[in-house]
Amino acid sequence: EGGKTYQQIVPERYALPTTEELIGTVLATQQKLYDADPAVVDGCMTEGISEHFQIAICNSKGLDLSYEHSLSGLVVGAVVEKDGEKVDDYEIKLGKLDTIDTTALTKKGVASALRKLGGEVAPTGNYPVVFSPDAMHGLLSVFNSVFSSEAAQKGLSRLANAEGTVIASEVVTLVDDPFYPGSPMPMPFDAEGSPTYRKNVIEKGELKTLLYNMKTANMAGKTTTGNAAKGGYASSVGLRPFTMYLAAGELTEAELLEKAGNGV
Repeated sequence: EGGKTYQQIVPERYALPTTEELIGTVLATQQKLYDADPAVVDGCMTEGISEHFQIAICNSKGLDLSYEHSLSGLVVGAVVEKDGEKVDDYEIKLGKLDTIDTTALTKKGVASALRKLGGEVAPTGNYPVVFSPDAMHGLLSVFNSVFSSEAAQKGLSRLANAEGTVIASEVVTLVDDPFYPGSPMPMPFDAEGSPTYRKNVIEKGELKTLLYNMKTANMAGKTTTGNAAKGGYASSVGLRPFTMYLAAGELTEAELLEKAGNGV
C-alpha cells in the first residue's frame, strides 16, 4: 500500500556525453593505458559507461513511486608482462567523464596489475592474513547470498535460524546501505515499493538480521528489510543487498600490515 515514508535522495542528473564524445574519451584513455608503462602489452581494455535510468512502481492501492538517476564512468583493464609472466587487473571510476582524471586512472590500473607480478608460493604454515579491499569485495560478492532469507528458508544457507547468535569476531560489523556515499545506484525503495534503509546485518559479531522481502518476511513472521529485487518488470521477486561493506575498525592499513608481521 501507499503512504509509506521514504528517505529523500537528490538524484544526480546531468547531461550525458554524446556517442562521439564517449568514443573519443574511451580511445584517448586506451592510448594512455598503453603509454603508462613499458610492461603494458596487447589485450588491454577500456570501457565507457553512460546511461540514464528511471524506475517507477504504481498500483491500485495508492503506491506511486518513481526515481531516476544518471550514471557515467570509465573502466580500464590493464595487461602487463614481465619475465614471461603475464597478469591483468582493472580499475573503475564513476562520474562525469569530463571530470575524470584519465591519466591517474590508467596509472592506477597499471599499478594494480604490476603488483601481481613476482608472487611466490609461501612455505606451509599458519599466517595472519590482511585482505585488501578488492579481495574482501570478491569474498562478499561470492558469499553475500548466505544472508538471503530466501536461501535460508530453502535450506541453502547455514545461517538459517542463526539470527541473534554470534557468528563472527566482535570486531566484525557488516553493513548493508542503500545510501552509501558514492554508490552508483542509491535507491529509496526496493522492487516491491518498500522503503529502503541502512542496516547492520552483523553487529559486533552477532547476526542481527537476514535480508528479507515481503514474501520471506511474512513466512518468518518478520518485517521486510527493503531488499526485494527484480531483474525486470516481468521477473519474479528475489533478494539482494545494496552496498554491503565491513564497518571500519580502529587500525590503519599500515598498522594492520605491521600487526600481521610475516603474514600474507
